[in-house]
Amino acid sequence: MDAIAAKLSAYTGLSVQFLKDANLRVNQPRFRKELMRGDREILGRYDGRFEGTDVDAASDTPGYDPSGTGITGAFVGSFHDHVIRDLKYTVTDTYYPRGPNLNQVWDQSHHPWIHSASA
Repeated sequence: MDAIAAKLSAYTGLSVQFLKDANLRVNQPRFRKELMRGDREILGRYDGRFEGTDVDAASDTPGYDPSGTGITGAFVGSFHDHVIRDLKYTVTDTYYPRGPNLNQVWDQSHHPWIHSASA
C-alpha cells in the first residue's frame, strides 16, 4: 500500500498519509478540500482554475463551489434574457440561482407518472 500511496501522491498532490487513511479512495469533494487544506483554500468543482477561501478548515468537504463565481453571472444574465425576450415574462422579484434554504420547500419525493390512456 505504501508504494501505491506514494505513486498516487505524486500524481494527485495529496499527502501519502491522507491517501493511506482514505484507503486510496478519495472522492471528488474530499479531493477539492484536501489538496489545498494547508493554505485554507478549496478548488472549484466545475472549474479547478477557481480557488476560494475555505470557510471551515475542520470539515471533510468544501462548503461551497468557488467556480460558481465564474459562471453565475453569465447563467443569470442568459436566463433573464431568455425569460424576458423569448417568453415575454417580466417580474420584479429578485432571481436567486442558489443560496441557503432556497429549495427547502421543494417536494423532492417521487411521484409516479400515471398514464391514463383511453382504449
